[in-house]
Amino acid sequence: KVRVFTASEMNDHLDRHPEQLKQLLLKQNQRLRGLTEKLLRVGTQSVHKRLAYWLCERGSERIAITHHELAAQLATTRESVSKALGQFRRQKLVRSGRGLVEVLDPMGLAALVEGP
Repeated sequence: KVRVFTASEMNDHLDRHPEQLKQLLLKQNQRLRGLTEKLLRVGTQSVHKRLAYWLCERGSERIAITHHELAAQLATTRESVSKALGQFRRQKLVRSGRGLVEVLDPMGLAALVEGP
């Protein structure tokens, strides 16, 4: 069940429960930091590096996702994702097929993230 608070009800609640205010602020700080890092990556890193980072961040060997969905996650085009995945396949870093990306060499992807 979801309850909607007015601004004054929320302020009163947080005044009575400062520990929840602290948790709320910490969560918002984490979200803001994540968004800031994502904006920096989008603005300064190549699609290859952003894709390698995204794959490493998932920590899973098999990821169910389409090229179109990946492009949306990485703020790029489907064509750019396909090109980067093609290069990763040739380097034997990943295997990909319909709606699936399988990480074959997580250390190799991590090296791309850390490299120039």
